[in-house]
Amino acid sequence: MYRVVITGIGVVTPIGIGRQAFWDNLLAGVNGFSDVASFDTSAYRVHRGAEVRDFDLSAYDPDSGHARFGRATQFALVAAREALEDAGLDLADVPADRAGV
Repeated sequence: MYRVVITGIGVVTPIGIGRQAFWDNLLAGVNGFSDVASFDTSAYRVHRGAEVRDFDLSAYDPDSGHARFGRATQFALVAAREALEDAGLDLADVPADRAGV
């Protein structure tokens, strides 16, 4: 049996990027659904979705070289980095087999 402790949170969502923006919009009842803008939906039955908009990787991860990764991977990297910062953890101080994101 393993003990799991959540020490930090990082979020990239249609209603907010970052813990505070997400939480504020969640409490305000912000709805992340709108017409899809990232690609042409005319060939599909559904034209609305919950897109993460205004995401600029360089604002969160400048000069990292992560721009070559897919968009979902970029979201995950930003959220993981935010969770680590939120937790106040330095990975150099945490055994690799004792941490997960």
